[in-house]
Parts: sequence; structure tokens; C-alpha cells
Amino acid sequence: MFWGMLIGICCVVVAIIWVDFFMSTKSNFRKKIKDSKLYDTVPGVVFSLCLGLVTIFLTPKINQQFEQRKIRSEYLLSILNNLKTDTLTLYMDVQELSENSPDNNERVKKIKQDILKLRYRAKEVEALVGKNQAVQNFESSLDCIKKNLTTDKKQRFYCLMQFTQDAQTISINLAEKSYIKVSDSDK
Repeated sequence: MFWGMLIGICCVVVAIIWVDFFMSTKSNFRKKIKDSKLYDTVPGVVFSLCLGLVTIFLTPKINQQFEQRKIRSEYLLSILNNLKTDTLTLYMDVQELSENSPDNNERVKKIKQDILKLRYRAKEVEALVGKNQAVQNFESSLDCIKKNLTTDKKQRFYCLMQFTQDAQTISINLAEKSYIKVSDSDK
């Protein structure tokens, strides 16, 4: 159907060009066609048919690409939001961990659960962004926090600061993949 309409439109355009340029000016046929209403309406009809074909066949493909980009961006933004929430939870839980608290074991368990959630988030990010140094640094900072939960307080806070920097780097990588404009000050 598409090709048939396109061939028909091309034939009409060729006929118009043939009448305008190749027929002699003394021809009665050319004079009759130029004087007819058909000669004035055919270009508008051809343009309308071409516009209709573009609307029918090209617009859905363009719309599909925009929808796919929108869905991907929304998915990446949801991962970014979950990463932010889980990062904040881990940060607050580690901050609340104190040396002489009676419920330290429960807090350590909760922190380990937070670390598992964040490892899952890192794997999600890695699946979308690909293997890169930011994800590896993020996972190593999680390991550092886990190793120093009950031992050295200064080292634990150093690991926590490194973790927040790595989380910010991953967030920027995700934002770049989701077509969000990231300013140079965020990097």
C-alpha cells in the first residue's frame, strides 16, 4: 500500500514537471491543462498525501524512540532515587553506631543489611552503565565499611567518607545515562 501510494504520487509529480517543462508553449494540451482547476489542486493534493504518508509511517517510529528513551530515563531515575535513599540510610546507621552501646549487635546487623541492599544497587547500576571504576570503588568502599564496623572508629569514618564520594560518582554516571543535564560543579 505504501509503495503503491508513493509510486502514484511520483507519477503525478513527473506528469506536472513534464507538462511544465517539456511540452512546447504552443501546445493546446498544455494550455488546457494550465487553465484547468486540476493543475492548481494537484500540488496541494500531492503535498497532503506525502504528509499523510509521513504521519502514518514515520511518526510512530519517532514516537517509539521517544517513549523508549522516556522509560529508560524513568527507570534510571528510580534506581538513582533508591540508591540515594539506601546510601543515606547506611550513612545514618553507621553514624549512630557507637562504641559502648548495648544494642550494637542489632545495629551491626542492620548495617550489614544496608550494605547488601547497596551491593544489589551497585549490580543494577553495573548492568545499566557497564563495568567501570566508579562501581568498583563503590563496592570496595562498602567492603571497607563492613570490615571496620566494630574495630577502628577513625578508619570506619574514613571509609564512610570515601563511600559517600563513590556514591556521588555513581549517581553522576547514572544521571549522565538518563539524559539528565549534569553541571560541571556536580562532577
